[in-house]
Amino acid sequence: MKLAVYSLTRDRLADTRKAFAGLREMAGMEFDHFVLDNGSEDGTQAWLRQQSFAKLVLSPDNKGQCIASNIILDKIRPGGYDFILRYDNDIVP
Repeated sequence: MKLAVYSLTRDRLADTRKAFAGLREMAGMEFDHFVLDNGSEDGTQAWLRQQSFAKLVLSPDNKGQCIASNIILDKIRPGGYDFILRYDNDIVP
């Protein structure tokens, strides 16, 4: 089974770090993690650039949730994934 997880971020660096670590720890399976950052100004984009787990789309400004979801889904769909799951960075285990 091929799984894609996508997350939208905007600031909240501490929550993002914790949520993404929890996701990787508890997933129990391999997945591709796509992240669209909506113009963070708190160091989130710099941190994301340093992470090897994420396939990034960095936006210079806030596109909002609907437009950002459509942008990232356009990147995911050609990958032939069986399931696509959204995981928000405010879900802190």
